[in-house]
Amino acid sequence: MKIYSIPVTKAKLDKIPEIERAFYIHMGHLRNEFMVLVKLLKWSINTVSDDPILTDVNVSQTFIFTRLLAGKLLEGWQLVHKAYFATKLPLSIESNLADKTKDALKELKKYFGKKNVIDDVRNQFAFHYDPQRIRQQLSSVEETDELKIYVTESDANLFYQISEIIVGSAMLEAVEQGDFIAATKKFTKEVMDVSVQFTTFCDGCLIYMTKIYLGETAEELDMEEIEIPDPP
Repeated sequence: MKIYSIPVTKAKLDKIPEIERAFYIHMGHLRNEFMVLVKLLKWSINTVSDDPILTDVNVSQTFIFTRLLAGKLLEGWQLVHKAYFATKLPLSIESNLADKTKDALKELKKYFGKKNVIDDVRNQFAFHYDPQRIRQQLSSVEETDELKIYVTESDANLFYQISEIIVGSAMLEAVEQGDFIAATKKFTKEVMDVSVQFTTFCDGCLIYMTKIYLGETAEELDMEEIEIPDPP
């Protein structure tokens, strides 16, 4: 796999105006977090096993990654309000952004401008916890529910499946009451759709600002081609 390394010296960084510089760093940070979580989420979804225990734990991992990504998306939107909308950046860069970047921003405004699943999940199950929700869900536990704790020789693999089943059920009830399948589809789709729009917005801003402040050609960027053999 070929990658292209672009060094960013302090002298180059210092030439970027302070507000733009902070926004640029934040957008790169957000993009990194989104992509790492999306990769982990896709890995967990695509990991198939014939073993019922491994499947059980993996489904729980998928929900954990999705909740964390949902939380990061809302935090990212709040950051955009503080680091973008609350500054003069829309006046200085927005008109120069690619159409797809502007369209992505419009979609994000539309989504977060109304009641949404990501907001609810972040506030009750991802970055904050709601004991009352869990107490309510515990009252719905039935004798036929398969609740377990998986104990292993390694502490790292100890897994409280009981907790994930109850918390996950409470979350899905909050998304779509009485229909876990519909709730799972709705939650996953919204998180992935918003992830795509957010990454598109980050990329558009970063590409434009890199070109303006750091350079456009390989020579201006002091770009170096590197070969990574057998990447993971």
